[in-house]
Amino acid sequence: MNKTLGLAVAFCFVFLSGGISQNSLFKKYKKNPVLNIGSSLPDWRAIHVANAAILTPDESPDKLWRLYVRGSGKTPEYHDQIGVLYQDTNNFSPYGPWLEYENNPVIPYGNPGTYDEQNLLDCAPVVGENGDVYFYYKAVNSNGTSTLAGARLGSDGLTSEKFSSNPLKNDVGANDAIYHNGQYYIYYGDGLYNRKTHRFDSNLEIYVKVTSDPENISDRDSIKVLGVGGGPGNFDSYSVNGARIFRLNNMWYMIYQGSNQHFDFPNRFHAAYSDDLINWTKVDNEFPLLMRGDPGDWDQGGIWFGEVFEYRDTLYMFYEGWGCYCIPEDRDEPYFPGNSRTGIASVSTSDFLFWVDGGFKPEWQNKVVLSGDTIVNFEDRDLTFFNSNNNMLYDVVYNPNPDNNNPSNQSGRIITTTDQYELLYSEPLENRFDFTDGSVFTMKVFTETPGKVFFKIEHPSNYKYGQLEVKQELTTVNKWVDMEFDFSALDPQSELYGKIVLLFDAGGTAANNYWYFDDIVFNPEKISTGILSPNQPAANSFKIKRNGNQSISVTGMTEDDVYKIFSVNGRLLLNGTGHCIDIAGLKSGVYVLNVQDKYLKFKR
Repeated sequence: MNKTLGLAVAFCFVFLSGGISQNSLFKKYKKNPVLNIGSSLPDWRAIHVANAAILTPDESPDKLWRLYVRGSGKTPEYHDQIGVLYQDTNNFSPYGPWLEYENNPVIPYGNPGTYDEQNLLDCAPVVGENGDVYFYYKAVNSNGTSTLAGARLGSDGLTSEKFSSNPLKNDVGANDAIYHNGQYYIYYGDGLYNRKTHRFDSNLEIYVKVTSDPENISDRDSIKVLGVGGGPGNFDSYSVNGARIFRLNNMWYMIYQGSNQHFDFPNRFHAAYSDDLINWTKVDNEFPLLMRGDPGDWDQGGIWFGEVFEYRDTLYMFYEGWGCYCIPEDRDEPYFPGNSRTGIASVSTSDFLFWVDGGFKPEWQNKVVLSGDTIVNFEDRDLTFFNSNNNMLYDVVYNPNPDNNNPSNQSGRIITTTDQYELLYSEPLENRFDFTDGSVFTMKVFTETPGKVFFKIEHPSNYKYGQLEVKQELTTVNKWVDMEFDFSALDPQSELYGKIVLLFDAGGTAANNYWYFDDIVFNPEKISTGILSPNQPAANSFKIKRNGNQSISVTGMTEDDVYKIFSVNGRLLLNGTGHCIDIAGLKSGVYVLNVQDKYLKFKR
């Protein structure tokens, strides 16, 4: 058999994508990077732009959105320095454009012979007591020695005065700084550098110093708050760093980067949580928070400093990515020829909290309700429903009016009360809905009185993590009617929904009305809601028999018939001849078989 990958075919497919990325929780902005580099940009950030840290209007001295970044350029020789970009609150967008402050950089490199004469990196601003803004950063001298340093920003947030007590700590750099209950929590990464051997004596891990004096921390005890290992797949067994902290619902969350092979070239972000800023627990979820880009992407190498803030019920993450618009010889080689740029990714706040609670686990990808699946028919496919109103009667009864449209023996029934909204909700489904091939539900309904029907899908554990609703009016009475509920306009997210809620006679107040329902099907296999365009002939003369997940047999085909198998978005996957076709190499999902200019849809 000839197996090949091909170009998209000419005929039309309808392809609806699920909202959750299959490889990470945070979804990257399609037009990344949002902060780029190049000769047309200001010299101080023409070579690299990274370590973004945001101040919201509530934190910023002049009530603007401020984005502090580390820029790299030749001014005239190479230096890393700190600058600020801004946006007005009335026209704010996390994606920009961000405007350049004309007097950048706001924290420049130091004079010859000083601790920061060469580079300033790792932006960590914090609003402290009385609204004073302090700024922590990593300082590097001409010998390459790194130290933790700080500065006080002016009342405009655009000028700075470096601490007279700098450097605050040797051989480390800043991660983040938090002011809470009169204390400053200053986080940094440390591998316990040994100046005698010029080597690190331990893995790179995250520490904090707690002090009431933001300008003097060197004599404070260090507390290790996040060690290596224990992350998903032990991806962080060699190093963790880059702690960036935000607060949601009275809980602190830390985004950190990690690696199982490099001291400072991480490929993945994960998260931890704490209620006291000292004791941190890594989220127990294998589903990735954010991964580096694919080969050839701008962020295909290392990723650092996931700076998260909430805006309009969405979490946005600025992050640094290392890469080049090319395929390097080895993208796992630390700092292969490339540059740092800044990108952004986002996820709804509710999805993040759902992920923290264990949602979006990888095994769910193999537990989905696929197109064409019957969810309940009260015969061989049953589903338990519960009343929200004990006065409303729900039971499974004999079909009140068997006909050609619904000849089945049994159906569900409710008898209404005077309440306007009476919910009938299902038990949580074992699987989640996969919306990659469509988002239509059909249900047969029989009623003696017209009214509205609401069809809802919810997250199986808690509706706060996701709920969507489609409403339809039923005017035909005393006859089984196929009702269709199309969720495509609501952009449902695959793997999020696994529960059904039904409202019959919604808004009605009449008691003792009988409503019957049957045959709830997800994406029924019919041309009107299927994937074929109207001018494509259906393959009525062929029938597919699936032999487990290994092969399909096609009645009506001969050994000489040529077949092609396509993905639902039109990509040629297999071709060959014969009526028995090996599909063992296909992933679980929906596919299209083409034979003799006719098309059949089947599931693997």
